[in-house]
Amino acid sequence: MRASSAAPMPTDKAPDGTHARTRNTSTTMSVQEYIEKHDLTKKIEEALNAAVKAKAEEPLAFVVRTTHTYFLRDHPSV
Repeated sequence: MRASSAAPMPTDKAPDGTHARTRNTSTTMSVQEYIEKHDLTKKIEEALNAAVKAKAEEPLAFVVRTTHTYFLRDHPSV
């Protein structure tokens, strides 16, 4: 049996200690609203597609750099 150095598996508990299955629908809706408000699906999808197109050796690092570039593009005063 080998020792695992991987990160612990996520549980079904939310940060507030409640179980994911028992959280109410309004919480779920607020998450969806947040994602839509900030256009996160589109931005993450664009970054993932760029990583695939570039056949990035380190796709996660590529996605991080790409999203950072998008942020700087959208917030030039930073």
